[in-house]
Parts: sequence; C-alpha cells; structure tokens
Amino acid sequence: MKALHYSDWKKIGLVDVTEPQAASGEVLVRVAACGICGSELESFRSESPRRTPPLIMGHEFCGHVVEGGSESGFTSGAKVIANAVVGCGTCSDCESGNDYLCTRRRVFGMNMDGAFAEYVRVPERAILHWPSSLSATEASLAEPAGNAVHVFRAINEFDHKRVLVLGAGPIGLFCQQVCQALGGSDVVVTDPQSGRRDVASRLGARLAVNPMETDLVRACQDVWSGNGPDVVIDAVGTAATKQQSLAIASVGGAIVWIGLHSDQVAISSYLITLKELRVVGTYGASADDMKQALDLMVSGDIDASTWVATVDFENSANAFMELVDGTHAATKVVINPGSD
Repeated sequence: MKALHYSDWKKIGLVDVTEPQAASGEVLVRVAACGICGSELESFRSESPRRTPPLIMGHEFCGHVVEGGSESGFTSGAKVIANAVVGCGTCSDCESGNDYLCTRRRVFGMNMDGAFAEYVRVPERAILHWPSSLSATEASLAEPAGNAVHVFRAINEFDHKRVLVLGAGPIGLFCQQVCQALGGSDVVVTDPQSGRRDVASRLGARLAVNPMETDLVRACQDVWSGNGPDVVIDAVGTAATKQQSLAIASVGGAIVWIGLHSDQVAISSYLITLKELRVVGTYGASADDMKQALDLMVSGDIDASTWVATVDFENSANAFMELVDGTHAATKVVINPGSD
C-alpha cells in the first residue's frame, strides 16, 4: 500500500509499505480521509521525541472497515471514525470513559502507525459511527472538533459570556464554533495571520485582531464595556500566549491551555492566586466529546467548508511541507488517499 512515510528527521515522502493486518480486537480500515494536525507539523519542525521516525503519522481520520469487527459490530463495509487516543480499556480512567487520560494510552501516528496511508489497523474500542450525511473530509474532522468540545467540558462552561480564543488555527476555529453553538455569541479571536482572522470573522467572531499590532487588553475592554474575558482558550501554547492568558483573564475567570508549542515557560504565578484563576490543561477527546462534535457538524453549527483544503496522496508530501513552511494557503489540509 502507499503511505506518507516520516522516514527520518526532516524527511517525509510517499512510499510503498506492507499492508497491515488486523489482530484480535482490531479492524482493518481503508482510509477515506485524514487531516494533517498542527501537532504533527510542530513535531516535524522541532524533531520532537513525541514522534520519532520511522513512522506513519496521521490521527484525524475516517474510513471503511474491510476486515474484522467481531467485537464492535462494525463489520466489513461499515463507515467509521476513530478516536486518536486508544486507552488500555481496563484502568479506572478507561472504565469511566476518559481513555485519553490512560497512562498506557496509545496514539495513532505517535507510538503506533497512523492513517497517512491507504490502510490502518484500528482497535475496536476506538471506533465511532460515521454519520451518512457527512462527507469524508467532514468526518475526518471529528477528532479535532471533539478536542474543542472537550475544552468546554473540562471547565464546565456551557453558559459562556465573554470568551477569548488565542489562535485561529484549526483548534482555535473549532473552539470558536463550539462556543457559539453552545450559546456563547460573544467571542473575540486573535491571530497574526489576516487570512485566519478573516475566517474567524466570517464564522461569527465579534472581533478578530492581530495580537502583534493590537493592545489586546484595551481591545477586549472596548468590546466588553471595560471587562475582560470570562474564559480564555490558548490554542497556540507559546510562552507569550500562556502569560497573556493569565494577564488578560477576568478575576475568577477560567483559562484552558490546549496548544502545545512551548514546554518550559516562566509564568506569573501571583496572577493565578490573586485573581483566583482556574487554569486547566486539556488533551484529546472522549467518545462523548466526539459524538457531540459530530452532532454539531451534522446540524451545521460546525462548518469547516471554507477553510479546509483537500489533497490527493500524490500531492500530500508537498502539502505537508508547505504547511511546515507556512506557505500553504489553507488553514487546514485533509489528505484523501482515494477511498470515499
């Protein structure tokens, strides 16, 4: 089969590899679509040990079952979506539905081969139903959209008033749309790229600003009659945005760090204590998070049609490198290996 293979540091290309075989408790899936995630781009740029070559990356995907399915009931021909994170299935976190917190978790395209390929092995416990009304490209977005749903579950914030999203990349845009779908119409979004700000504005952001050129504190106060945001979502994850989230959040506000860019950073811990801030990290999505995201996609509350581009396998390596270099025009790219 063909696969987009991360063969060595800074090397990725389309190659022929051996087709995987499903083991007991797994299904073999013919991939219909797989999104390129920003975390994969960052791992490639920084030669991160979180993704060590040789490896087939890709964890945002959907496809058709071609083999297996005895335990799950998803038999040959079934249209499925997979969660990126696969728990052990027996620990207390897995039993409570929080597989993403399992200490023995496996992640597609990280510590097992992913879906930048024609076929991928998928543990049956990670499978969800692919709604018939969604295209392959849309269905492949269930995992990152589920991450956005998980952000709001993590802070128990479903009655949002003033929300600031730092970063209008895919996760930031999904967070914006989930927030709006759950009743939060007052969303401000930041991003240094004008194209991404335009997308955020078209999706309904009250304000989309360049944080490199704008006094963000003043901009938020102007929009919110002297107030700051009740919720700040950092979908970037740099040292600067983490510190910015603490500085700009309202007293008693909630901050969610979902972006993974910088690890060791210096922050003003006094701000957390004196402002009684809740700072929460989120990682991954539960099956329920992904199901809610799918419901929002089916209803049209989440719409990525204007900011997601698709490429075929032959052009996937070039698209990946353009995303790494920041020269690709699209906010997000989904690879279509040929199955629909």
